[in-house]
Amino acid sequence: MASSRARPMLSERGAAGSGPAVEAPPPGAPRCSPAAAAALPPLGPPPLAVRELQVAFAGRPVLEGLTLALPAGRVSAIVGPSGAGKTTLLSCFNRLTELLPDCQVRGSVRVGEQEVLQPRCDVVALRRRVGMIFQRPNPFPFSIRKNLVLPLREHGVRGREELQARVERALRAVGLWEEVRERLEAPASTLSGGQQQRLCIARAIALEPQVLLFDEPTAALDPLAAGVIEDLIAGMRGRYTIAVVTHDLGQARRLADHLAVLWPERGIGRLVEAGPAARVFDRPRHPVAAAYLAGRRWDGGATGGG
Repeated sequence: MASSRARPMLSERGAAGSGPAVEAPPPGAPRCSPAAAAALPPLGPPPLAVRELQVAFAGRPVLEGLTLALPAGRVSAIVGPSGAGKTTLLSCFNRLTELLPDCQVRGSVRVGEQEVLQPRCDVVALRRRVGMIFQRPNPFPFSIRKNLVLPLREHGVRGREELQARVERALRAVGLWEEVRERLEAPASTLSGGQQQRLCIARAIALEPQVLLFDEPTAALDPLAAGVIEDLIAGMRGRYTIAVVTHDLGQARRLADHLAVLWPERGIGRLVEAGPAARVFDRPRHPVAAAYLAGRRWDGGATGGG
């Protein structure tokens, strides 16, 4: 989990019609058994999938009938207008929906072979396996070093040498080590916004996850800092299964191997199209997806079909 104090996410209220065009992940994608779910280091990045997913707040549905597969070891972008349920979908993969009041989740949510919604699921182990980085950097109000050491200790890492090695490895992985090695005891708040976001990513990967979820990770950053984060995400391809929620279609085009388009209608979010990013961008099959990706306003009413 990216943070033991992860802020509750704002739910996205949205909807769309039926009939999503969905393509499965490539055949032969690596899968992990439940026994391997908590094993560290991980055996390999798993695919993600939801089937007939329904999410409601206080009985009011916000996602309904959503079936989607995201391929292992790839970067998947989840796009759509505000209110389409993108963040809510993302939060289902590590059960952060449980932090939201009156939230009910039904259906199937799978990380590899592990059924996330089953009562036997170890949520602590799941959130170690599936890290999340939020829209705004959320470093702990401690030193740079303690931002990484604290979650490591919470997850059972005790040896001083191992802690030091994991801290350095994580900071090097996000390109921060040379920038902060001489001031690891300085408050994390002294870092720039882009550096703070990289620290949050380092905090997540220090736990050696298999999956990284990014909720609009560059929305609060300037273009240069955003470019650094994009390069970092692109460089993680193959080592992690990555899902990125973004409103920036240019960013989705630059980063994504796989693309999912959600659409809001009458307060309920649905998937309208998903598949290889190049195909969905260039030859969308659903009229709503075609309009949204082209930057056109959709005036066609209900979104069913396609």
